[in-house]
Amino acid sequence: MFCGRQSKSPYYVTSRDFKEDCVFCHIVQGGNGGKDRILYKNERVAVFEDIRPAAATHLLVVPIHHIANTDSLETHDFELVKEMHEVGEKVLLEHCRPGAKFKFGYHQPPYRSVDHLHLHCFELPHSSLIKNLKYCIPSVWLSCDDLLKRLKNQ
Repeated sequence: MFCGRQSKSPYYVTSRDFKEDCVFCHIVQGGNGGKDRILYKNERVAVFEDIRPAAATHLLVVPIHHIANTDSLETHDFELVKEMHEVGEKVLLEHCRPGAKFKFGYHQPPYRSVDHLHLHCFELPHSSLIKNLKYCIPSVWLSCDDLLKRLKNQ
């Protein structure tokens, strides 16, 4: 299998976009219990719960095709990143209490546990002070808005 992203289009998906040793690639394809874990899926993104939640509701939105991380994104990925945020917010609204406050963002390389782009979506508050810090330090954490600005200015 090819271990990188083949296509330049963020919505063109082929089997070459699957990375054999990536747990998130397996989940979105239905492996690793993915069939039971996926809360939402379309042709571009999938949503599932984080296995180590840092809040009462902690979801991950991942692209169906393998993109390593925020540093792998290019200007043409702007719409994909925007959609990831929109889908994450939609699924949070369906699973959280009315009036809940949300937080969205990405860990920047090298500070991530899985090398497949994933958006963290939280219903606040975080479950502990340590987990709050993990998801707010500027050198580690990148908000959706900041990532979209970066892509727009590339």
